[in-house]
Amino acid sequence: MPKSKDLTDQASSQDQASDLNQAFFASGPIQTSSPLNSSTTLEDLITHLEILETTIQANDQDQASVLNQELFASGPIQTSSPLNSGTTLESLITRLEALEATNQASGQDQASGLNQELFASGPIQTSSPLNSSTTLEELITHLETSKANEATENQVSYSSNRKPSILFNKKALKSVISDLENDITNSSFVDANYAHMDLTMMPRLVKQENDKCPEINLQFITSPEKLVKSIQKVVNQGIPSSRFLMCLEGNDPHFAIIDQQTIANRTSLILFETTKFAHMNAEILGVTVKSAIEAAQLPYCYFSMAEMNLQADSSESGIISLLFAKKLHLEADKLKVMHQDNISGILCKRGVPLPYHKVDEYLPGTFYKHAQTGKRIAKYVNTNREYFIKKINNKDEILHHRLDRHSVLLEDKVVSCSSQKKRIQKYKALVR
Repeated sequence: MPKSKDLTDQASSQDQASDLNQAFFASGPIQTSSPLNSSTTLEDLITHLEILETTIQANDQDQASVLNQELFASGPIQTSSPLNSGTTLESLITRLEALEATNQASGQDQASGLNQELFASGPIQTSSPLNSSTTLEELITHLETSKANEATENQVSYSSNRKPSILFNKKALKSVISDLENDITNSSFVDANYAHMDLTMMPRLVKQENDKCPEINLQFITSPEKLVKSIQKVVNQGIPSSRFLMCLEGNDPHFAIIDQQTIANRTSLILFETTKFAHMNAEILGVTVKSAIEAAQLPYCYFSMAEMNLQADSSESGIISLLFAKKLHLEADKLKVMHQDNISGILCKRGVPLPYHKVDEYLPGTFYKHAQTGKRIAKYVNTNREYFIKKINNKDEILHHRLDRHSVLLEDKVVSCSSQKKRIQKYKALVR
């Protein structure tokens, strides 16, 4: 899988057909004195159109669609039509002029460019077997056949901006899952960046978590303004505990999870950063959230930030933050001390983020299952000695044993693919 999992734009067959019709009629009637005259062959015309149609970008899809419906809605033109099997190219030109008078297509410049390219080389020669006696019925049948073939070849769903939708198309999502699994097989997951993919999938992933466990009270937020409003809402509604999965979009999206607990009418908000605040993306997100909350002057609201240092970069920040949301809910009682210290003002000194070795003193071992390296787990276990032998999952594994099960040996290091396997698991759940 490439470094970035971008989902590239693809034009749908319907858009191409609309583009072609709009460009064809936009520049005004085709004159019979034009280089395209009665001696012009339709085969050459079709060849030119097929070459150019993939480059034409229409400015008004709706108008082109109306025209397209008019041309093709009733199927091939029957021989009983005034334009029957005896219709020649000159009759076609006359018909096009009549159609153009009733259809106001946009894209004048693009259509003009098309005409210039079509006619720049002079009249099309008649040496082709498909000559001026070719009927309009044959032309439209040819176009309909091409259109049907293109539609058959391209069955992937498209969103409004023409990007393939892995959100709602199972076939596309299954293909993505297959790529993710291959990334584990060939160890390319280590260098791949899944942040954009997770950003695309996150609305459905968050909905999936809330559907499974409504008490998690998880919201996906992509702007500081919306975050402030969401915090105000849960506080006003008297919700004692909730989570906000915050993401800053951009060239390199970054995620963090915010845990909210209200204790004795005072609200504690702690942002958990899965990497380190020394990384630029983490720092920008932290400063943005902190500034927004402070500027809102939320009453009896106390905000702090804590770094986890579980992963090296932003690639896994989305999926791990999502996994943290459930853990923060399930371990809410164990986090109460941390929230109380936040309200009391002793969690962080002078607003400085809590470093990861201090965070280790508050959190149970289940939060460290997706640490990328054994070195990080060793640091946690040295602070929490009970986790040398304490089980952290329903498989009765300790942290080190679980790490061994998910480890991948590279040339110079051993890393865990645990978060990648969880990503695959969460994506697969959306296909069922």
